[in-house]
Amino acid sequence: MAAVPPCMPSTTTTSAPACMTGEITQPYQCRGEGCMGVTLGPVRIDNSLGVDIELRDVSFDNAVLRAVQPDGSLSDTDTVTVRAALVGAFFDDPGVVPLPPVTCAPPTLDVRRWCG
Repeated sequence: MAAVPPCMPSTTTTSAPACMTGEITQPYQCRGEGCMGVTLGPVRIDNSLGVDIELRDVSFDNAVLRAVQPDGSLSDTDTVTVRAALVGAFFDDPGVVPLPPVTCAPPTLDVRRWCG
């Protein structure tokens, strides 16, 4: 992975900084009881693309996510606090690759760590 120049997110807009690469530089997770503030809505099925896709609303209400260490454990010190609402999608059909592109609205929040 190429080095990412240092930068900070804008303090006046919700857009990502210019150096955002789209590459995940550090994965963050919560697990089990550590997922306070994360809400999963009920699964609904959409097959408008010809395959069953499970959709689920996911919301983060000041949820604390912890950095995943190289050994798979979660950090006690490297955290991010997330406030977001999104729709998660899942499908399990190896015969349908790739799905046709779907136009999405521009993101207002990127859960990935900005610029490493």
